[in-house]
Amino acid sequence: MINVVFIHKGKIPYYLKLAIRQVQSVMPMASIHLVSNKYSYNKTVNHHDLNLYQESATQFKNYYFHRSSNPFDFELFCFQRWFVLRDFVGSNNIEGKILYLDSDVLLYNNILSKIELEDKKMTVTKGYGPQYSLFENINGIKHFTDFMMHYYRDNKCVEYLEKWWEERFVKTGKAGGVCDMTILGLYNDDGYCLDLFYLNKGFFNTSVNGISNDAKLLKQDPRYFNLNTFENKNNIITLNKIELNTLHFQGGAKILLPIYYTGKNSFYVNLLGRVNFLIQPFYKLYKYFKSIIKRIYFKLKYPKGLPSTRN
Repeated sequence: MINVVFIHKGKIPYYLKLAIRQVQSVMPMASIHLVSNKYSYNKTVNHHDLNLYQESATQFKNYYFHRSSNPFDFELFCFQRWFVLRDFVGSNNIEGKILYLDSDVLLYNNILSKIELEDKKMTVTKGYGPQYSLFENINGIKHFTDFMMHYYRDNKCVEYLEKWWEERFVKTGKAGGVCDMTILGLYNDDGYCLDLFYLNKGFFNTSVNGISNDAKLLKQDPRYFNLNTFENKNNIITLNKIELNTLHFQGGAKILLPIYYTGKNSFYVNLLGRVNFLIQPFYKLYKYFKSIIKRIYFKLKYPKGLPSTRN
């Protein structure tokens, strides 16, 4: 039996709920765990309190230095989730394969439960993507987190990360920086990962936003290898006749996730997803004009500014 783990901080969003239901539809025998500081009200999922698995994450925080244009707390948690996973699996004596999934992915079959890592420690997607991370057991998680910790404790590794940040982001002015994917890329470079993208067993999408780049690397024509060719025939999902294993709805693409959901009650979820997608531009326009009207109202009501509350 495979153990599927989601780790999420904050309110449980709609896309995570659908990601969980999607796993339940394609991996009915999997044990699904949600480690979070909020409750999702899905009784078929094993809920675990995020706050109980902070020991290793806290140790990492003591060495972490922020080199990113992204918010400190966001980037730090992206690192800490791996240490949370380590403590969670260890504390609960979970045996067998562990599949960590990002909160915004959809699986379309159970191929990840059948993949053999052989001499590798974990899976990666296109060199540095952690969205579908399979580990043989806790030893693989420990090995990866030890590698991550080493890069923030060893002087030569710290020097390398500082140089990487300076040359790729400070000098160029690009957004981003050193993140957990940076370390995962280095881990893959050292030969510890099995790359799903180049496995030649169906398509493991890096992100919906980058699907045209995926197509070029797979020697597919982006005009035909895209979401417009998404097809569900007898529960086999394809893109331009190539079997689709996963999709990753990163960033703003999350709004599309309900449209490509194929689990329970998919007809209604797809319909609501399409309606939401169509009305979203109008909703944004409504919010924009509402903010303008609000500013005009306050300027007319308080031409000299808000009155002082002091006596």
